[in-house]
Amino acid sequence: MSLPCKCAAIVLLVACSSAATETCSGWRGDGTGGFGDADPPTNWGRISKTLKDLRNSAGKLDDADLAKAETVDYGTISEWLVLGPIPIDPETKIKDLVEAEQIAGEARLQPAEGERAGGATWKKVETTGTLLHFNRHFDDLKDRVVYACTYLYSPRARRVYLHPGMPAGKLWVNGEVVFKRLAFGGDKPNCTSTARLNQGWNTVLVKIFSDPKGAPNFDGSRPNTSYVKLSLYGIDEDETFETTNILWRAHLPEAGVVLKQRFSCFQPVIAGDRLFVAADPGFLICYDKHTGKPLWMRDTTAYDFVTDEERAANPEAFAKIDADMKQFRAIAYAFKGSLKERSELTRLCHEIRTALKKVNAAKYNYDRRQEPGNAAQPLAD
Repeated sequence: MSLPCKCAAIVLLVACSSAATETCSGWRGDGTGGFGDADPPTNWGRISKTLKDLRNSAGKLDDADLAKAETVDYGTISEWLVLGPIPIDPETKIKDLVEAEQIAGEARLQPAEGERAGGATWKKVETTGTLLHFNRHFDDLKDRVVYACTYLYSPRARRVYLHPGMPAGKLWVNGEVVFKRLAFGGDKPNCTSTARLNQGWNTVLVKIFSDPKGAPNFDGSRPNTSYVKLSLYGIDEDETFETTNILWRAHLPEAGVVLKQRFSCFQPVIAGDRLFVAADPGFLICYDKHTGKPLWMRDTTAYDFVTDEERAANPEAFAKIDADMKQFRAIAYAFKGSLKERSELTRLCHEIRTALKKVNAAKYNYDRRQEPGNAAQPLAD
């Protein structure tokens, strides 16, 4: 389950039906990276029961046709209706455009395929994953706004998390604004909103303005790029999951440093009965391969490169930095995966990095132009 403004990181260990032969030792296996006798499951996963009974369609279906609707097991939308492009005044500030109506009564729109609005026609498109890229469906989006609508069927009333990404625009659920971005400047992934789904069909509507300059972010945006990314997560207090072939899972004590985001994407390494994995911004964790019990953890961050000369020249700064680092390590080494712990780790990580940059801006600079996140891999066996 994902929580507001955080990205959960988990380590998954899949139970194998047979082990590698004893001649395969270390993470290299037979010396080439192969484990010839291993027979791992090819089907494994973890699905929220909150999402499992949701259905998605580009149009509201009768009860008799409900089985034809797409599932939302993995929190992604498969069918949309799109409308546009609709011209806008390029001289108007983007925040005013987002707040204004480009179509009268836009929040209450419940379109059907083939209907017209704003001088354009609603047409059905299908997507894979979380991304709906309008540039693939419209030729010219310069100084244009586009709309997209989809319908979610829920057999009961519930709340869900919506995790949106967009250049600038607004997101409604059943006519209520649940998210809006009033300025361009790149996608900020860790923005999560709560939405209330009614029993029956629910309307999800977005309007998106193309970014005239593009955004130098990890989406690779070019000028006049227009898109929406949307994923759903369960929020029930008694959230439960259906799991297949998962032996154990563990929360990583990550604390991102780019825009306070977390982007751990590390490949675990197995050596004997131990599993090693790294976590942002510099943790190395060892787990028992069979049980998932954490055996030890170490951290290597910018703090480890502080010199005695820097300490002597900045005693007041390091009194605060040392205290923050002590608290940071205490939380990380006893990490249980709670939102409070994650938020505190992120806050402390950001404050420590900011303070170190004031000590030596050239040495402790983090180049924000690079792709955010870490993808290091332990190599020693």
